[in-house]
Amino acid sequence: MVGNLIRKVFAPIIPQAEAVTPQQSQRYCVTLLPSQEHSGLLWVWPDPQTRDLAAAQPLPISPIIDASQGFVWSSVMRDLAYDWQTLVENVSDPSHVPFAYHGVQGNRKQAAPIPMEVLKSTPELIEVQTTGAFSTQIIFQLPCRLEYQFSLGEGRQAGMVTYCIPIAPGRSRIVALFARNFAKGLQQVIPRWLEHMKNRNPVLDGDMILLHAQEKQFRQQTQHQS
Repeated sequence: MVGNLIRKVFAPIIPQAEAVTPQQSQRYCVTLLPSQEHSGLLWVWPDPQTRDLAAAQPLPISPIIDASQGFVWSSVMRDLAYDWQTLVENVSDPSHVPFAYHGVQGNRKQAAPIPMEVLKSTPELIEVQTTGAFSTQIIFQLPCRLEYQFSLGEGRQAGMVTYCIPIAPGRSRIVALFARNFAKGLQQVIPRWLEHMKNRNPVLDGDMILLHAQEKQFRQQTQHQS
């Protein structure tokens, strides 16, 4: 009976396997991690021994990623050739936009100082409000959520919600969701590949060429000083 059960479980996973013994099954087992789906993303708790803590831990979800409140959003994910802390510092600094994204989302001739006011600063959450021509609220929630919220008047809201994920030394991953509660029909008209080709990837490329080189130069200087 056990052998039949093992074959039923493992035969679809191991193509052409005629039989799997109980001893072999231990080699093929995987660890079941607490996980859940939300906002089109799969959230995984990396410790199988603390399932109760995982169930009690709220997900770092933005209030603007909410279809019930009239929001729609598109998303992009990409691995990056620079460190997690560099990614967080870069995304949280709007002043680089006119320089890094010149001709895509910015113009270097229009670069100017961006005044900021810290609204909240705790070990878990930082909220900043910018003023002037570029007015937005920036939120960083440990360990990974970094968000921009824009109020465009007449009830229109938009935002960029990013999740900055470390994957290896000098490597990181960004998952970005771009939400709005207006012009929702465009979501069905504009294909994702066009949005990625014309906007998302050129923006990430503009960052990559600067940040990868800056990290390399910083490491060389650090090694020389030590």
